[in-house]
Amino acid sequence: MNKIAVFINSIDPVFLEKKHKKNLFVIVQKDTNCKIFAKNNFNKDQLIILNKADIKSAIKIEAFATILKKNNIKYLFIPHRTSEEIDKWCKKNNIKPLVTELRQQKRLENKLYFDKLLKKNKIPSPKTLKLNKKTSRQCVLQEASSFGMFGTKFCQNRRELTDAIKTYKFQKRNLILREYLDGMSIGVSIFMDKDKNYFFSGMRRQCFEYKNGFPHVFLGIQWIPHGSFPAKTIKEINKVLEKLTKTLIKEKFIGVANIDFILHNNKPYVIECNPRMSSATQHLFSIPNLCGSKNVWSFIINAFNGEKNPEIQNGELPRHSFRGCLLDIDAKGKVNIKNIPKVGVYTYKNKKIKFVSRSIRDMRGKNDNFLLFNELSGKKSSCRTTTLCTIISNKPLFDISTGKLNKDGKYIYNHFKKEIILLE
Repeated sequence: MNKIAVFINSIDPVFLEKKHKKNLFVIVQKDTNCKIFAKNNFNKDQLIILNKADIKSAIKIEAFATILKKNNIKYLFIPHRTSEEIDKWCKKNNIKPLVTELRQQKRLENKLYFDKLLKKNKIPSPKTLKLNKKTSRQCVLQEASSFGMFGTKFCQNRRELTDAIKTYKFQKRNLILREYLDGMSIGVSIFMDKDKNYFFSGMRRQCFEYKNGFPHVFLGIQWIPHGSFPAKTIKEINKVLEKLTKTLIKEKFIGVANIDFILHNNKPYVIECNPRMSSATQHLFSIPNLCGSKNVWSFIINAFNGEKNPEIQNGELPRHSFRGCLLDIDAKGKVNIKNIPKVGVYTYKNKKIKFVSRSIRDMRGKNDNFLLFNELSGKKSSCRTTTLCTIISNKPLFDISTGKLNKDGKYIYNHFKKEIILLE
């Protein structure tokens, strides 16, 4: 099997089964707890240690390409979105990037393009409003090429909308205005290859801190067990996802399409598509029954490198009972680092958090255990707005109905943010 270089900052590789890990070379940054963690989960000869281990920095390091060639590595797994710079570097060094091609990413991430695609194919989505038409209803103004919560403004009334549009006065052509629909924000991943094979992931609730009733800061995802909604609602979601999948096949999409939709009055309304790996991926590669296929990692690698997959056209949400989650602990503005916690597995019982080990094996099958991951440098004493650490838990840390942290989630969040990581 071909050798693949992967970045530890996607967290995905540590969750893979042993048979998939053996062909990986893992890129990590020196002087981090992350490096120590990687040593405990991979063989020494599988590690590629760099001064900086994010992809933008790695491709600027001359020795990086030399290391890949020396180890006969021909594939580079891109953790999130790609770029023209990454594409040029891969072509120059005869490396195949394992990622949805840039042209497809840009097209489907563009909210104007995707919204028109939805309307053209009669896929339920929020009503699109004209920028020059005054509206008194709640609405969402977005930059077409933005991602995440960046470039998104929620408006309660006409005055807020007018003020929001003024901030974009030089780029009105690249704005989209849609009605705001209240309801549960849900994500589903659609896996697709060039041979029209596909399957869905389970549903996950997108969780936020809220401001004035609108999502303000992304906190993480909470997986939703299949039986959480009535059969009629599940049937309707499957119908919309199947229709969207057929549309993506026409677009010749290959890879993972992370679809966001709002469940409004028990009906799904598709909002956007993020054609890349996401914060949900590590669970999808490791939790049985969370996807409509048992060989998720193999499927996506084959999809990217053009190899044949076993035939699968599964247009139904998988029946799973997993209730784990992912929680991001972020810092806003400049903060001082008091202490950097160990990267590894912790346990949480009776309001007590205890470090268990640096081995991912101690996560499997244990509901009280969670993985804490961070890329903070041991030399760093301060940082600006960033994700300080990520918690990947086997138990729910959010309330599914509200999307807010539950009691366990609040305790873990406050413990690491206030007592260990930040000196505020």
